[in-house]
Amino acid sequence: MTAPLGRIGCDPPLAATEWFLKKMSSEKFDLLVMSGDFVGHYIPLEVNEPDQPELYVLLEQTHASIADLVYKYQPNAIFLPTLGNNDCKYHY
Repeated sequence: MTAPLGRIGCDPPLAATEWFLKKMSSEKFDLLVMSGDFVGHYIPLEVNEPDQPELYVLLEQTHASIADLVYKYQPNAIFLPTLGNNDCKYHY
């Protein structure tokens, strides 16, 4: 079963973010502040876990995908993302 806009208690898919930005694209913004937690659960490491470089690559790719979408729909806006507890190498 697919859930294109996500499920309660789960991380929203990239398609949900794109849908939101596309809906907003008729308006032009000077500044966009987006709240964090762009990266899915279980990608950041717990402090005592061994390093997993492939997860950090996924984390970087996720941030790049969000930035690309913002630029696609609001190319002239200043984009200020705030980081959530899942947006860094280590959880929290």
